[in-house]
Amino acid sequence: MRVLIGLVFLGLLTGCENKASVPKMQIFGNPPGNATIGVVYEYQFGIKGGDGLLEYSLTNAPPWLSVEYVENRLLRGILIKGTPGISGKGTTDYEGTTGEFEGIELNVTDGKSVGRLRFSMSVRPNQVRLPSRTFVEGETMTRPRRLIDTNSSGTEDPGEVYEDEPLCLLDEAGQPLLNDAELAFLETDLFRKLTQRELNRRPTLQYLDLTLFQASVIDVEGNYQLAESEFQDNFRPGVDSVSEIVIPAGLTDKSQFENASTLAELEAATGGLKTVRIDAGRFIFPAGRTKCHLLLVVADDTEAEREETISYRLNGIVGGLLEQENGSGSIRVKDNEPSVKFTVDKASVARDGVTNVIVELDKAPEVDATVRFLVDEVGSTAEFGADGDLTVRLRPEDIDSGTVLSDDLVIIDGGFELRFNVKDDTTDPILRTERQKRIQLVGQQPATGPAAPFQSDPLVQFSAERTGTINPPPSDTTFQAFINDWLTPYVAAIGPAGKTQGFGATVLDEAILAVARPGGDGLMQSQITLLDRTGTVSEQILLQSPGLNVEIKDVAYRSTGTLEREDFVEEIFTLLEVDGLFTGPLDRLGPDELGSGDLVVQKLRRLNRAGGFRVVWQKQFGTIFNEYGGALAVDRDGGVYVAGGTKGDARRENQGGYDAYLTRLSANGEQLFEQQRGGEAEEVYNAAVSVGGSDVAVAGTLDSTSITSDSTNLLDILVASFSDEGTVTRADQFGTAFDEVGLSISGVDRGFVVVGETNGAIDLSLVKNDRLTDAFALYYPTLAAPEAVMQLVSPGADGAADSDALEEQTYFGGYTGGKLFEGQTFYGDIDAWSARYDIRDNEEINRRRFFKVWERQRGTAGAERLVKLDALESAKMFEVIEYNVGGENYVSIAPVGTLDGGDLASCNPAINPDCPPQPVPPVEGE
Repeated sequence: MRVLIGLVFLGLLTGCENKASVPKMQIFGNPPGNATIGVVYEYQFGIKGGDGLLEYSLTNAPPWLSVEYVENRLLRGILIKGTPGISGKGTTDYEGTTGEFEGIELNVTDGKSVGRLRFSMSVRPNQVRLPSRTFVEGETMTRPRRLIDTNSSGTEDPGEVYEDEPLCLLDEAGQPLLNDAELAFLETDLFRKLTQRELNRRPTLQYLDLTLFQASVIDVEGNYQLAESEFQDNFRPGVDSVSEIVIPAGLTDKSQFENASTLAELEAATGGLKTVRIDAGRFIFPAGRTKCHLLLVVADDTEAEREETISYRLNGIVGGLLEQENGSGSIRVKDNEPSVKFTVDKASVARDGVTNVIVELDKAPEVDATVRFLVDEVGSTAEFGADGDLTVRLRPEDIDSGTVLSDDLVIIDGGFELRFNVKDDTTDPILRTERQKRIQLVGQQPATGPAAPFQSDPLVQFSAERTGTINPPPSDTTFQAFINDWLTPYVAAIGPAGKTQGFGATVLDEAILAVARPGGDGLMQSQITLLDRTGTVSEQILLQSPGLNVEIKDVAYRSTGTLEREDFVEEIFTLLEVDGLFTGPLDRLGPDELGSGDLVVQKLRRLNRAGGFRVVWQKQFGTIFNEYGGALAVDRDGGVYVAGGTKGDARRENQGGYDAYLTRLSANGEQLFEQQRGGEAEEVYNAAVSVGGSDVAVAGTLDSTSITSDSTNLLDILVASFSDEGTVTRADQFGTAFDEVGLSISGVDRGFVVVGETNGAIDLSLVKNDRLTDAFALYYPTLAAPEAVMQLVSPGADGAADSDALEEQTYFGGYTGGKLFEGQTFYGDIDAWSARYDIRDNEEINRRRFFKVWERQRGTAGAERLVKLDALESAKMFEVIEYNVGGENYVSIAPVGTLDGGDLASCNPAINPDCPPQPVPPVEGE
């Protein structure tokens, strides 16, 4: 390698005479910095100035570096050159050849003045390396090639060609191990057929780069060998690779195999076979080369294996003045056999019920393959098996149709096995192999009796085990099957004017229902009902105050600790609207004057399920005018946000109607901030959700221009986020030329989803119905502007009342006055509906969109509305539905599966003939 450098460098000048007629001496150039043993270096400098003949000298330099004069009329030149370890006195045995050299000086003088350039340099030994890389078993490489870059442009230009990179391999006589024809033969189907016949292996080729740090002026040779089995990581030399290849013995020209179509024709043209060892031998870097290649032949098998690391050893390295005798390197091989997974990571099934799930391979198997799933005893709280809480089976309809064989699924001790078959009776590549199997989770009544009352839904957790031909999922993922014990819908009458105001689920799959209804004295009173995980009432809390209307507006739940550690703390927060001074120990926040409507926030607590909930603190606040309670949001530290509206002057002078109102209380009930925003018309927050631990996002409605100037002077959707100190961090006003109302907000992965009702066309691709309301959903990545919109339209009036989210999964529901979903039924009057739409990336438009997972419409001939929902980590969602029969309002709570929206609160007679009778809600006329 020859290095020519011509950058300008101004040297240090000393001892110059002050004569105007003689220019000062200057040294131009870039001094040496690094050098490598065995490589030729040239460093060119120029001299300007001086008088007469010049003399040059180099001091404190390594012994291989010398200086010589180059005549140049315009710029008298100096050339410093040498080869570390070869020129001058330098050898690899000389201790001064390599290392750091400080204070080197290049001097030039005309006898009167001196130009001096000081520099340092580092001389390193050369090195042979086998860089690490990864390839997939079954992939085969073509021989590496390099561009002959005749014009040094760095890119391929017309007329330029490629040449094959050299292989390092030498035979015992020092000649190339394989000639060009033999190397070309390795990349043919004939070689693969020959190897399968002779060695019972399916060969794939890999060319492994051996690199020399710098091109040497002397050949570099050495030995290579695959390390022994005990030094390999999951790799078995001679089993996972081919130690010797079999090739035609007399192969000297490509035409000998290019004209052969069978192995018999090949052998006739070449005259027999020979074996060539390739897992060990000698390699060479000819002088001037920095790269050559080893040959590795990997056996492509059908065995499922962990990632393998193939280790090589290099030794006996000579030539090139390398200070290296040994070396090593490794490459990684990823297995190419199918990996298995459930298409979902969790599902819920009812006792005596079934849930369909799919087991999938990421690629079709080459041979019949068996997947084994084992129960994780540590992560499971339920029993698996014939007498346990859960078992699995194939779908009966698939067996009856002949789609699957009855013995494709086998229950084994501690799990089950599932077989994927290769069908020999078809040549269709799609039909030939199975990649998916549908199985059913079957919930059972355990022989040991029901689980303990104070625990969450029982769980069986499965993990896939590597079998002979199938790999487990790439990551340590598991599948969780929850057994739902809420087997009957909870139904309660709530009176002619009763309404559901709040709902939430606990960490133990229990439910908290908040209802407001008139009492016997005609005044509004409220009640919280706690239901355990079987749907049985465990506690009821009455919220009332003598002579006052007390209307609960929202309820929230928080827990810390565990029952096992006996530090399990549960907290319930309530938001009430009252029209006077609320009863009980109470702190007033704000003015002393009572208006016609104040807000009360309560915190209730219980420890380790001992007794009932007790009030810890309660706060009342308001102005001389009305306050509106919209929603609660509990933060990470146990504090609570209260969102709603005020007609008074809570923090500023009210401009008219309701102003949007937000306050934050600490875990101890201390008011941390108060925020009032609004214009001349009305703005309120209807929903709130805690985000980022201690911040909050809100959604509501406004009909003024207090947030942006884009208002249409009708109702718009208002969304905003606030820091834990009350600073607005994001705000958006969104709407059409008609009314919109934001009713719920949920935090999803990378953003928020807002749902509600619209009289306009939020989704511009839809044709609007005659000013009837439609349900909508908006996805906000940052609350700056919606990125995805969805509008649900039926011939009647529709709306979305509530929403929830788990990561990218979004759930929402409400009411519809028509057929809302394709292929489903409108039962009459008003139906309830729910749906799951996931937020996913749409690669075509590089934005996130709503993707439908399931939709469900349900009802009777009467009126049903879904008013609340809550999605749980146990793969189920509670739906709260209100309906009216004979002038009486009822509320029903039932769980559905988040996988498919299927009803979990039902016993399946096909599984259990002794299903208990289900409570039948009253219907009109009964």
